[in-house]
This record gives sequence, C-alpha cells and structure tokens, in this order.
Amino acid sequence: MFRLSMERRQGITGQRWRLRARKYLTTALLLFAGLACASATAAAPAADAQSPAPSKPLSPGQSLRARAYLLRLFGPSSKNQAAPHFDAKEQQVAASLIAGLDDTHSWLLRKSLSQSRQYVVVHGQSGFTGWVNPFTGVWVVGVWQRKGADWTLTALTPALAEELKQPMAASEKPGLNAAWLNPSTKPVEGLVEQERTAAAWFKDSAKGGSLAAVVQDQKRAARARAVLVARQAALHLSLVQARDRQGYQGYQEALTKLLSGTTDAAGSGSALEHQLAVIPEKVRQSMLPVMALDQKTGLTFVVQSPKAPGLVLFVHFAPDSAGQPQPARARLALLFSQRSLG
Repeated sequence: MFRLSMERRQGITGQRWRLRARKYLTTALLLFAGLACASATAAAPAADAQSPAPSKPLSPGQSLRARAYLLRLFGPSSKNQAAPHFDAKEQQVAASLIAGLDDTHSWLLRKSLSQSRQYVVVHGQSGFTGWVNPFTGVWVVGVWQRKGADWTLTALTPALAEELKQPMAASEKPGLNAAWLNPSTKPVEGLVEQERTAAAWFKDSAKGGSLAAVVQDQKRAARARAVLVARQAALHLSLVQARDRQGYQGYQEALTKLLSGTTDAAGSGSALEHQLAVIPEKVRQSMLPVMALDQKTGLTFVVQSPKAPGLVLFVHFAPDSAGQPQPARARLALLFSQRSLG
C-alpha cells in the first residue's frame, strides 16, 4: 500500500497523515509565500500611484530576511536579477564568494546556495544570515549592518559546521561525509534532527560573537570554500552514478510523472500521486533530484525545490513484475526554508 509520511521531529504515519500534513504544509508554505512576497516587494520597482501602500512596515528581521532571500535566490553575480538592489560595494562582497573559481566550481557553489535554507539573527544594529545546505552541512555566513530601516551587506563567506562548533561532520574528509546519512538513523529523520541542531548552533554562534571571528579569517574561508565545492561535487556524483544503473531512464521518467501530477486517460492517477497533491503544484513541479540512493530493492530519489528548499521529499521506486519502476513509498522532511532566530 502506498504511504506518505511526514517527519517533523517525529514521524507521522497511518491514516491521520493527510490532515496533519496539510496543517504543517499549509503553515510552512504560508510562511514561505509571505517571505516570497516580502522579497518581491524588495525586488520590485517603485509602485505606481494606484498601488496600495503597505499596511505595516517590515520589522528589521523581516527586511533582512527578504534582502538575504533575494541574494540567495539569484546567487552571487553582478549580472543577476538581484544586482540592481545592492550597491557596488555589496556586489563586490557577493562576487568575492565565487572569485577565482572556474565555471564548474562556480556552478557547484551556486547549486549549493539554491539548495540552502536561510537563518536570520538580528543583534542590535548587526544582522547575521546563514545559508546552510542541509545535505552537505556547509554554511555561507553573511554579516549585515543596519542604518535606519536599511540593511547593508558587509561580508559573505563560507564556513563549515565544525567551525560553528556544530557536531555534524569532520571538516576535511573526502566525499559527501554527511552526518545525516548515518546507518543507525533513517535519512529523513537524520535530516530533520540536523535542522534542529543547525538552528540552535547558528543562533548561539551569532549572539556569542564567534560568527564575526569566523568571517574575518580569510585562510579559513578559502579552506571552507574548497570543502563546500568538494562536498557539492560528491552530492552531484550520486546522481551521475545512478545514471549508470540499468533502467535509470525509466526511474527518472517515473519520478517526473509523479511530481507533475500526470494522470492516466481516466484521470485516476496513483494513490501516492493524490497524496502528494498537498504540496502546491508550482513547488511540486519545480522539484529536482538532489541525489539518488541506489538500493537493492530499487532507487530512492531525494528531491527538493529551490522555491521551497525546506521541503525535502524522499521517493522510493521499486520494479514491478515486468521490471518497470513504480513509486512504492514517499517520506517528506519538513524543514524551514527561512527562519528568524530570536
């Protein structure tokens, strides 16, 4: 029987999953939508005279969250859509993140950012943003200064979880080296637990002053960036290796069909497809494979959308009697795409 379970601190299984999934997803996606609207407000040109005035100004945390979200979404480049909303000094700070990288390494870094969640801490006139890739455990830390209602980016640098005293993985081991892929823990449960740990450590590091010290160490930043690129390459390698699996094309097509919500001629669709309908269509159809876990009983795809990186879906496909891949089960890890930590 098809089953979709949601992990948010504890697993939710059985017949009650639909109501609880809708409750959690609705809350998370309303928060996401609100942030997207705030970002659009920051990114939009001056409203015309007929546009209604905003009912309430953004709080310092909300305005920082919107600015940082815009930068993360479009990446560190003077040629992207976010560039007009950052001055020349800020663009220089952002561009330093990819300075000196070749095209492949630059692509890997941008890919890491597109998969990252965002944390925000406001501490007086200073603000800290943390973009952390949940799969590799590598951070990009932003330092901001507030003048009036405006935030200015002053530093942007990679950092390893270990440098934030976050016990996730050893810093320079080869390969993905992901703590959430622990044999003693189910991957989806490990990913959710890691989110809780990441939030606590980032908040403590920001308010305790250690983040500022981490950002100032240029040699450390260069080493962390190299580890970021290496881990992202290892993450991508899992997809490359999966393509060598016999019948991979069929698995990929089955995943695309499942996420697109394609139904048969009678419009019935699969049971699992109907269960996944709780995820908004635009988010679900923008989901992309992040990695593929090759298992004896089939293939498990880990998928995520850049539009809502806090929703991570694990979908397992197993061959039927004719050898055709069929969706067998799915588990949804509900993280937070954007988070303000008080």
